[in-house]
Amino acid sequence: MDKNVINAIKNTAKTLATAQGLTLWGVEVIQTPKVLIKIFVDNSLKKEPSNPLEKNTVTVAQCAKISRLVGLAIEAEQLIEEKWNLEVSSPGLERTFFSLDQLKPYINYEVKITLKSSAAINNTHKNICGLLTKVSNDSLTLNVQKNKNIQEDKSFNVLWENLKKATLIYRFPERKKPSRKKASSEGRV
Repeated sequence: MDKNVINAIKNTAKTLATAQGLTLWGVEVIQTPKVLIKIFVDNSLKKEPSNPLEKNTVTVAQCAKISRLVGLAIEAEQLIEEKWNLEVSSPGLERTFFSLDQLKPYINYEVKITLKSSAAINNTHKNICGLLTKVSNDSLTLNVQKNKNIQEDKSFNVLWENLKKATLIYRFPERKKPSRKKASSEGRV
């Protein structure tokens, strides 16, 4: 799909999201038999939170409104000639990152990266999971523990341009099992 069309969709989605107090997290365009446009919106971060996962959620009504209005804009401006589908949602707990700036609040969280080529980091595997420890202007650093693919604990500095995808790995807190009190036989007849 033409980059000008994608930029027009991004600009429209950004304007509509901002009008609802949301931020545009990212836009994905996937070519299948139909064009699939995925728009991700999130609540605005006024300041860097201590836990970025503990903030107000995006509502279904907000997503529906943005979807309806972006769809109308695509049709009115005749941006896409072939058949298309539009999805609008929050980025979710296991969110995909579209820029390095989005990663900054997630330092000390687990992230999975997919490299464009295994040659990007000394022919290691294309998928690497690790603890995000640093984000700079053009790269990120992951600390990876020894596993079946990595022979020893390592720190990987990866240029953003070498990434195909970066995704947050969310771990649900372990629930405490309720203690079971032994039934007392006292007082029973």
